[in-house]
Amino acid sequence: MLELTAILTAAAFVYGIGRATRLPVVPLLIVAGALLALVGQIPDLTVAGQTLSFPELMPDREFVIGMLQVGLIFLVFSAGMDVAPARVGKQQGLALKVGLMQFLFLGLLAGWLALRAHYDLVEALYAGLAISASSTLVVVRLLKKRRQLFEPFGRMIIGVLLLQDLLVIGALVFLTALAHEDPQQMLLPLETAFGLVVAAIILGRWVMPRVVERYRDEEETLLLIVLATLFAFIGAAHFGEVPMVVGAFLAGLTLSGFPSRALVRGLLTSLYDFFIVVFFISLGALLQIPSLQAVIEAAVLIVMLLIVTPVLVAYVAERAGMTSRGALEAGLLLAQASEFSLVVALMAWQVEQISDDLFAVIVLVTVVTMMVTPAWSSMRFVRWLMHWHPSPGPKTSVPDREDHIVIIGGGTAGTLLVERIHQAHKTAVVIDNDPMVTLRFRERNCDAVWGDGEDEHTLREAGVDKARAIIVTTGNLHHLQQVINFARSDAAIWLHAFDEDEARAAQELGAQTITYSEAAAENFISWFERRWADEGN
Repeated sequence: MLELTAILTAAAFVYGIGRATRLPVVPLLIVAGALLALVGQIPDLTVAGQTLSFPELMPDREFVIGMLQVGLIFLVFSAGMDVAPARVGKQQGLALKVGLMQFLFLGLLAGWLALRAHYDLVEALYAGLAISASSTLVVVRLLKKRRQLFEPFGRMIIGVLLLQDLLVIGALVFLTALAHEDPQQMLLPLETAFGLVVAAIILGRWVMPRVVERYRDEEETLLLIVLATLFAFIGAAHFGEVPMVVGAFLAGLTLSGFPSRALVRGLLTSLYDFFIVVFFISLGALLQIPSLQAVIEAAVLIVMLLIVTPVLVAYVAERAGMTSRGALEAGLLLAQASEFSLVVALMAWQVEQISDDLFAVIVLVTVVTMMVTPAWSSMRFVRWLMHWHPSPGPKTSVPDREDHIVIIGGGTAGTLLVERIHQAHKTAVVIDNDPMVTLRFRERNCDAVWGDGEDEHTLREAGVDKARAIIVTTGNLHHLQQVINFARSDAAIWLHAFDEDEARAAQELGAQTITYSEAAAENFISWFERRWADEGN
C-alpha cells in the first residue's frame, strides 16, 4: 500500500500547485510520478556523521503497472460511453471516408518515420498503430464545451472517433490472436471479441436503457449495476484472452445511448477523476528518462500530427461535402494521439516488443498533443487559418438580393421563420453549414447558401450587407459579431440566445434577442393555461 499512499499524496500536492498556478495538471501528474520513482534511487547522504537513506516509494513495479492498467480501463470505458453510434446520424458516409483516410495515412506515415529512425519492423508497426487514431476523451470534451456535439461536423467527428477506436480494438485482438502458435488458440480471442460485440449491441439497444431508467432514482443500485457490467465485460475479455481494455470499451458502448450516458456519467465522475490521477502518476513512475534521440523523434511525430492531420482531414472532408471552415475545424480537433495509443504502447512494452525509448516516444506524443489540442483548435486560430485557405468561399450561390431577410441556421427555428417570411410575401436567404439542409430549402424554392456563418465570403454571397434584417438562430456570438461587421447600419439584427448570458452579450453588441428558455417557458405557460381552462369548462 506504500505505492498507493505515495500516489494519493503526490496527487494532493499536484492539484494544489495546479490550482495556485493555473498550470495543466496532466503534465504535473506525470512529473510527480517520475519524481516518486526517482526518490528510491537517490544515493545515501552523510551529514554530520549521520547517514541519510531515502526510502523507495515505488518498490513494487508490478503493482504500479497494475494501477496503470486499472486507470487505463476506466479511461477507455469513459471513451466508449462518449461515442454513441446514434450521434453520428446522417454523417456516416463522411465519417467513414475521413476516418479511414486519416487512420491509414497517419499509420503508414508514422510507421515509415519509425523505420527511418532505425526501429525494426515490429516496432514500426506498433508506432503506426499508436499514432493512427485521435483521442475520444479530448475531442468529445471540447465539442461539449463548445456546444458543437450535434452540429454536422461534430457528428462527423464522433463517427470518425468511433470508427478509429473500433479499428484499433480490432488490431489489438488480431495481434493477440497472432501471438498464439496453435490455430485453435488463435480462434479463441477472435470468438471472444465477436461475442463481446454482439453482447454490447444487445445490451446497449434493448437492456441497459431500460435498466438505467428503472433504477435512475436508486443511485447506489445503479452504480453497482454499471460497475458489474464493466467487470463482466472485462472478465469475459480476460478469460477469452482478449485485452481487457477491449471489454472496457465495449462495456462503455452499452451505456452510450440516451439517456443512459448522462445518468451514468454523473455517478462515475468521482471514480473517473480518481483513476485519472492514478493513471497519469503511474505512467510517470514507469517512464524512463528518454534519450535526446527519443525526444527528437517525439518532436517530429508531434509536428507531423499537428500539421498533417488538419491538412489531410480538411482536404478529404471538404471534397466529400463539408464546408471549408467545418472541415478545417474538424482537422484541428482530430490532431492528437489517442488514449488507445497508450494502450498499444503499454501492451507492446510489457511483452518487450518495443524498446523503452519507443515507449517514451509514444507517451510523449500522446500527452503533448492532448494538451495542445484546446489551443490548436481554438476559434481564433481557425478564423486566422481561414484567411489562408485557397478556396474558402461558399459552395452554392444565390441571385443578388436587396432588402431581403437573411437567416443563419436552417434548423427547426430557421425552417419556421422561412415559412412565416414566405407567408408575408417577403424574400428569405438561409445560410447553413449542412449541404443536406441547404438542398432541402432549395427544393422548397428558397434561396440557401451552403457555408459558415462566420465566413465573410458566405455572408457576402447571401447579401448580408444589403439585407433589411438578419436573424442568427444558431446562438453563436461569433456569427453575430461577423454579421454586425457586414450589415448595413439600418438593418435589424436578431439572435436566438440559449441563455441569459448570451442574450446579455448580444444586447451589448447592439442586437435584439430571443432567449430559447424564455420562449419555451412562455409556450408551456400558454399551453398550461389553455389546458387549465379546458379542464375548468
